[in-house]
Amino acid sequence: MNVHAAQNITGVTNSKVEERKAKHELGKDDFLRLLVAQMQNQDPMNPINDTEMIAQMAQFSLLEQMQELSQSFAMNQALQLIGRLVYAEVRQESSGTVIPMTGHVDRVLIQNGKVMLGIGEAEVKLEDIKGVYEADE
Repeated sequence: MNVHAAQNITGVTNSKVEERKAKHELGKDDFLRLLVAQMQNQDPMNPINDTEMIAQMAQFSLLEQMQELSQSFAMNQALQLIGRLVYAEVRQESSGTVIPMTGHVDRVLIQNGKVMLGIGEAEVKLEDIKGVYEADE
C-alpha cells in the first residue's frame, strides 16, 4: 500500500470547494433524526428496551422545553430594547467584514428561529447587539 500516493494529486482547485460551517448545537430535529435512525437500524434480535426508549423520549421533551424557554427569554430581552438606542456589529456573511450600526430599535421579529431587532431599514440579530444606551446619551 502506497501511503504517499495522496501527495501526488494535482489539478484540484479550491474554487469548487465549499466551506462548511459546523453547527455548534443540536436541535430537536437532530435529536429526533438520531432517534428514528436508531430505531430503524436496531438489531431485531436485541431491540431497544422500554426503559431506554422512555429515557430518550424524556430527553427529547426536556430539550424541546429548554429551547422554548430560551426562545422566550431571548424574545423578552428583545422586547425590552424597543425604543432604546443600541450599538450593533453586524458581520456580512459574504465578505466577513463587520459593519458597526447605531440606531433605535423599533420592532422585534423572529426569522428562522432567531430573534431579530428592527433598526430603521435594517434587521439585526439579538446577539449582534454590543451596547444599549439611555435615551439622553
